[in-house]
Amino acid sequence: MLDSRPDVRFTARMNSPVLLAAFTQVETLGAALLAALVTAGIARWLHGRSISQLTLQMEREKGNWQTAMEHEKAISAKQATLALKTLADAKAECAVVEERFALHREAAQRRENDSLARIGSLEADLATTRELAAKLPSTQARIGDLEKTLTAERGRIQALEQALSVTRTRAQEIEQKLDDTQSRFTQHQEKAQTREADLVQQLAEREQSLASDQARLSTVDEEISRLKENHTSYQTSAEARITSLQRQLAAAEAKSALVQKEFMSAVGVLPEPSAAAVAAPNDKRIIELEAKITQTEAEARKKAREDGYKIAELEYRLSEASEAAAKLKATEGQAAEIEKLLAEVKSLIAEKDMLTHDLETLKLVKAKSVEPVPEVMEQAFLIMDEPAKES
Repeated sequence: MLDSRPDVRFTARMNSPVLLAAFTQVETLGAALLAALVTAGIARWLHGRSISQLTLQMEREKGNWQTAMEHEKAISAKQATLALKTLADAKAECAVVEERFALHREAAQRRENDSLARIGSLEADLATTRELAAKLPSTQARIGDLEKTLTAERGRIQALEQALSVTRTRAQEIEQKLDDTQSRFTQHQEKAQTREADLVQQLAEREQSLASDQARLSTVDEEISRLKENHTSYQTSAEARITSLQRQLAAAEAKSALVQKEFMSAVGVLPEPSAAAVAAPNDKRIIELEAKITQTEAEARKKAREDGYKIAELEYRLSEASEAAAKLKATEGQAAEIEKLLAEVKSLIAEKDMLTHDLETLKLVKAKSVEPVPEVMEQAFLIMDEPAKES
């Protein structure tokens, strides 16, 4: 994963000519090792910088998430407190309304009984009046009118009673809706509490995973330090071996020159030994050293890839933590639903007050519709008395 970064590729491209020039000659092997060490050091520095940036980013995300969670928790608690207060006020108002409704119902029942008693007495008086004025056409016509008026008043009273029963049914429906709304509010409050507990548990799990990831990062740092120490030891041993090989090569060249001089002095001019035969052992040793260096670089790349996989895993966990923080925003929707339920409760209470007012109005109308009947009967009695006086 780190080999594909732009800065590492740029460093490799910049160092590739140096490496090629170093590997072409035996005398510049130390320069090649130095270039490889510089490349590994730059890669190590870039790797450490990326790890520190990821750690700082995770800490910032954790702080932001905790702050958002505490803020949402405070808002939810405040809204729940306001909702409970509003619900208590609504219950108190409902109790007062029910008490007033019971008082008005008792008063209306008493007035209805009194009206029925008065209607009975008036009917008795009407029967007596009929017996007294059975022979008077005008009185009979007036009695018919009074009977029609009485029938109309009775029909009006029945209509008022039907309206009163409809109003009572509507009040019962409103009470049932209020109970349903209260139960829904309780359910949503329980769901909010359950969601809060789940979020707290998820936060604890994220903190535990963060601690384990930090422990893994420390383990990775220790492994990288150990790899660096091994690379340093390999480099030291390689430099020592190269120095010894150079010394052996110089001694072999001096010895060959001495032998060549002896042969030339004893026998005459001889052909110079081939450079391939002299450099064959040294080339073999150099090839072995290059193979070891290549193996060390391969192990370093493998370790870097493993570190990249671990960093990718940490990024995945960080994305999961971000998703959990995003789920906290769902509580805002629940708060809006709670406000909607509170608005419904207020509307139901207002509708109940309106129906109570309508009920009182109907009772007053009923009382007024019953009271004029005695006045009508008195007028009838006066009309009946006038013909008697004239006779």
